[in-house]
Amino acid sequence: MSTLAVVGRRRASLDIGVQIAGRVLNLALGILVTAVIVRHLGEGLFGQWATVMAVVQLAGQFGTLGMDVVAVRSAAAEPEREATWLGAQLVLRGLAAVPVALGCALAIVLLSSDDDMTVAGLVIAGTLLTGTLGSLGIAWQLRVRNDVNIGFVTLNSVLWTAVVLAIAADGGGMVPLAAGFLVVGTVVSVLQAALVLRRVPVQVRGSRRAVARLARLTVPVGLGTLLMYAYGQVDQVLVYRIAGDQQAGLYGAVYRVLGSAMVLPGAVMMTLFPIISAARATNPERVRRLLQVATDYMAMASLPALAFTLAAAEPVVRLLYGGDFVPAAGALRILMAAFVPVCFMFLTGNMLIALGRQRALIVCALIALAFNVALNLALLPRYGYEAAAWATLLTEILILGLTARLVLRDTGAQVHPGRIARASVAACAMGVLVALLRTEGAPLAALVAAAAVTYPALLLAVRALDGDELRALARRAPPA
Repeated sequence: MSTLAVVGRRRASLDIGVQIAGRVLNLALGILVTAVIVRHLGEGLFGQWATVMAVVQLAGQFGTLGMDVVAVRSAAAEPEREATWLGAQLVLRGLAAVPVALGCALAIVLLSSDDDMTVAGLVIAGTLLTGTLGSLGIAWQLRVRNDVNIGFVTLNSVLWTAVVLAIAADGGGMVPLAAGFLVVGTVVSVLQAALVLRRVPVQVRGSRRAVARLARLTVPVGLGTLLMYAYGQVDQVLVYRIAGDQQAGLYGAVYRVLGSAMVLPGAVMMTLFPIISAARATNPERVRRLLQVATDYMAMASLPALAFTLAAAEPVVRLLYGGDFVPAAGALRILMAAFVPVCFMFLTGNMLIALGRQRALIVCALIALAFNVALNLALLPRYGYEAAAWATLLTEILILGLTARLVLRDTGAQVHPGRIARASVAACAMGVLVALLRTEGAPLAALVAAAAVTYPALLLAVRALDGDELRALARRAPPA
């Protein structure tokens, strides 16, 4: 019997908890790094940096095309062939990396406005090649050992933070930053691959049929995930091209906060996706239970982030990026409102893939992408970067509605709103407290401390969290 077949709620919850703890640390480091880069480069140069990163990340989605997701789903369904699926995934990622990196380099050359932007973009595009080795980290996901993956993510964050601080102190520009980004990513990817190959069977020889099958399965999944990712990144490019590098810098800075926060729903789905994939065919009732658990977790993670931002966006932006970026606080509020449907969209999008409804996901993502681009083209010339934030929020609401309807219909699930409603009450109460403290002149540190202390207490008070359940999770589950 595979590990995934016997993973219980306690083990899964513990894995999610470990991930969230690690990802909160990485989120903090990511925000610190962004703040340093923004302050070091300034609005205009950071607009160029953010645009280059958006292009490379979008190209990265072309390079993966959902291969990791499909490999996890396939290996979870056929645990006896796990080594073959891991080998096929490594081969296919390697084959796709070169043309994708070349295409990305061409796009950067065409988009760049000066030599430094071009060179920095070409250097960062090198991560599309070196990141192939790091993709073997899905082996830990299949073992519900995402603490290992979090360890490598944390190593990457620590090294990248050190590099950024050193370059900023030395007065280096975009090109040294890009070189440091490439070196750190390469080192961590090599270490990740070395550990996997030492501990986990990976069969490259004889995986030819699996490679062909993975390629066929990847296309519909990859198109769906690519389109979903595209409407999140196209905003940055459109702001840069239509509104200029200064507004691109303002928007890119606050969008980084939203991007960093996405690690929380990512942690939930990294644990639950292979479990749901394994249970889909044989235990639909378990799938429905996991859907409810994931929905509750998403609500408890996203609602306090929105409540805190509504109350304290200005001091957050001032602390992170300085007074020149405070006008972007309004856009940050809109983007963190989008964070709520984003969290639930992580769930519904992955559920459609687990259910084999990739084509439906493609249709939903195409509708969302067309809607997003149309809104940006219509509103950006007149209203600037805040229009891009509104387009993001409305797009996330649209695609969540489309995908949630399909998931609930196909699974026969009925999401019970009890915990979600109680988490909403706790988040609202915390937000009101933070707003009152801010009107009394409390510093940001006091606002953060008040939110960190009161929100968990409020979750327990309104019974969104159960004390006995937390005590059970505190006792580490035995390995399956």
